[in-house]
Amino acid sequence: MPSFSGTGTITNSVAGDAAELYAYVASGETMQNAETSIGGNLKFVKEGRGAYVAAKTRQTYTGGTLVADGEIQCASRGDNMQFGTSPEVTVDPDGVFDVCGQVLYNNYTFILNGGTLKSSKAIQQSGWTMWGNVRLTADSAIAINGNYGFATGGYGKTTLDLGGHKLSVSMSNGAHFQLYSTEILNGSIENDSGGYIHSYSDSKNDVGSTTFDFKAAIALHLDRTLVVRDYTAVNKWTGSNRGDAVVKVCRTFTPAARSEGCYHSCQMQNGSTMDLTSWPVDKGWPMYSRYTYGGKQLSFANGTVNVKLDPTRADVKALAKTKSDGAYAGYLLKWGTTTGTLATRNTSTTFVLDADSALKYTLKDDGTGLLLLPKGGFLLIVK
Repeated sequence: MPSFSGTGTITNSVAGDAAELYAYVASGETMQNAETSIGGNLKFVKEGRGAYVAAKTRQTYTGGTLVADGEIQCASRGDNMQFGTSPEVTVDPDGVFDVCGQVLYNNYTFILNGGTLKSSKAIQQSGWTMWGNVRLTADSAIAINGNYGFATGGYGKTTLDLGGHKLSVSMSNGAHFQLYSTEILNGSIENDSGGYIHSYSDSKNDVGSTTFDFKAAIALHLDRTLVVRDYTAVNKWTGSNRGDAVVKVCRTFTPAARSEGCYHSCQMQNGSTMDLTSWPVDKGWPMYSRYTYGGKQLSFANGTVNVKLDPTRADVKALAKTKSDGAYAGYLLKWGTTTGTLATRNTSTTFVLDADSALKYTLKDDGTGLLLLPKGGFLLIVK
């Protein structure tokens, strides 16, 4: 294995912009630094498609770290300061920073400039791997390989600043991506595989924000309310959700376009919209979520909730026609508080059709559920 050799020090004492120290590792090679100190006004830059293992602790260089190409692997916990005293580690589009199961605490902020932050090994000590702030300057990725946890946050409130970009999260089954006391700002998180998105906070504060969009293809583990702007549920995983908190939807909720309810319990906020344009209403509107934990159902805050339907669909027009089981006749939602019911009623919520003028229908809460009616007030019957 190529390596930095010797126990000496590489340093720069010239003031001004940091000089750059390059470590080039060819594809298929691994270079380890276990002995050489790097200090002074230097910026460490990893180049080449190979891997660099940061094993030397108590580094004192001040210019930050850049993964321009290939991979940097973390060989020990973050308070050992193996990436210098600057808090910033930048990962470019061809770069990967592998936490390797280490806990980095809040010593570093990861700037994902199109690169990937990952953990390829099991947790090396108790707790969660990688605590700290994350900031995106381009669409980027997090990859979690193995049955272990990966967390933003830790000691005190931390920030996942998406910068108007998309963070793609992929996990193997059983893995966790924990949002620990994390404020999530200005962008979207999309997940396409794996275990659990997990919200938690010692302070019991909500996790997320009203500028954050969430598209989830897996189950959730919500121990704290997850606040989102838009929530799109495309669940494909067949496991059960955990925790007893809800997704608080501030703008638009789009449930999965399939016959069963594949989403976590959510609470629609005042002024929000349920986008049901792709929902398979041929079996009624089964808005009960089989991923709900603790008996929580779809619920509504005080105020107005919009319902968006596709006025061209025949099954929408025929919704009031009696179904074979009679259970969903005419109803978009059925109220109730027990397992198997569809939604929790709030008498202080007003429902309006987002496409009311095109549909020429209206919505009515009759105490049993939310009915779809023609504007004339008569129940629509299609024969």
